[in-house]
Amino acid sequence: MWYAARAEDGRGAPTALTGLITSHFGTATVGELVLEVHFGRLAEERLHELSPGVLAVAADGDAVARSLVERQAEEVTVLAEVCLRRLGLLETPAEVVLGGGMLTARDPLLMSLLDAAFAVRAPRAKLVLADVPPVVGAALLGLEHLGAAEAARTRLRAHYSPTGG
Repeated sequence: MWYAARAEDGRGAPTALTGLITSHFGTATVGELVLEVHFGRLAEERLHELSPGVLAVAADGDAVARSLVERQAEEVTVLAEVCLRRLGLLETPAEVVLGGGMLTARDPLLMSLLDAAFAVRAPRAKLVLADVPPVVGAALLGLEHLGAAEAARTRLRAHYSPTGG
């Protein structure tokens, strides 16, 4: 939203993010949306709805959107590199499990940027994409701790499977 607002008022580079935002939220301008968020008439969390559109606009060649995707890839890579270093695993083959909507969407641009960044910063790491939300692991551990039947764990996994059951 910040980049689109700057583009709209002339302080930033033109970007297709402006049209993405106004069409998605049905506002005449990005400035109007900023006010909706600022005054609590639109929950800030709803801005996450723009993620698929940002990826699409970046794939279409928008430089501003691409810079956001590049930054996302860099942040994920740096975080993983730091974690691997602190655990003494940077020089050891280790799986790095990626989760969350942006990553599990398997966007080709984002994934190619991640692959390239990991090849440089953590070349021994093997990227693994989670198929279910992280809460599923916690729920499975809880069910195991409670001594729940395997059927309960199976139902939980089925509920969160990518195919929906």
